[in-house]
Amino acid sequence: MSNSIRGISVILALAAGPLLAQNTGEITGTVADASGAVIAGAAVTITNTATSQTREVATNQAGNYSVPYLVPGTYDIRVETSGFKSVSRRGVELQVGAVARIDFAMEVGEVSQRVEVSGGAPLLTTENAAVGTVI
Repeated sequence: MSNSIRGISVILALAAGPLLAQNTGEITGTVADASGAVIAGAAVTITNTATSQTREVATNQAGNYSVPYLVPGTYDIRVETSGFKSVSRRGVELQVGAVARIDFAMEVGEVSQRVEVSGGAPLLTTENAAVGTVI
C-alpha cells in the first residue's frame, strides 16, 4: 500500500468518528450502595428492546460506567455485582445526541434477588447542552 493511500485511509478513519457520534447517543452513570459508597467492578448490561442487542461494561474504580455509540431507541439497563441485589431500569428512551445519566443505588442481598425500577422521572440531559431529534 502506498503512503498516499495509507494517509487517506487514516484521514477517513479519523473523520468517521465524529460522524458516527452525531447519529448515536450514550448512557452513563454511577453505581453506589445504599450509603452512597461507589461500587467498582459492577457488571452493567444495556439491552436495546427493539433488537435485543446487548452491550456489557463494568464500572471503574470511581463506580462510573459509560456506554457510547448507542443507536437511538428504548433500552433496559441491568446492574449486578456479588453481595448485592441486582437492579434494573426498563424503558430508558435515548434520542440522537443525548447523554442519558442513569445512576443506581444497590441494596445488600443475594444476586438472585432483584430490584426493578419501572417508570421514574423523565430523563434530563445534564451531561451537555446538545439537542437532537429522531426523524
